[in-house]
Amino acid sequence: MGAVTLAYATPGLNMLEGREDLGVIWDLRIDPHHRNRGLGGKLFNLALKKAEELGCSLVKVETQNTNPPACRFMPGWEENWG
Repeated sequence: MGAVTLAYATPGLNMLEGREDLGVIWDLRIDPHHRNRGLGGKLFNLALKKAEELGCSLVKVETQNTNPPACRFMPGWEENWG
């Protein structure tokens, strides 16, 4: 159905800037047949909760502008993080 990848405390991963308190939601994928049912939001929140448990005070999200579904998904979360 879907999966999320959270990167943290990974030496050499430039997106983490060498920080131990920074996490990156690297990948979030939902099978096309299961999209628009809230699964992406649940996985996203699960990754945020895990990042907090691991001591991350900040979480970045990586996506590409060539991925329209991800680009449509992210603005709603940004507004809520404000």
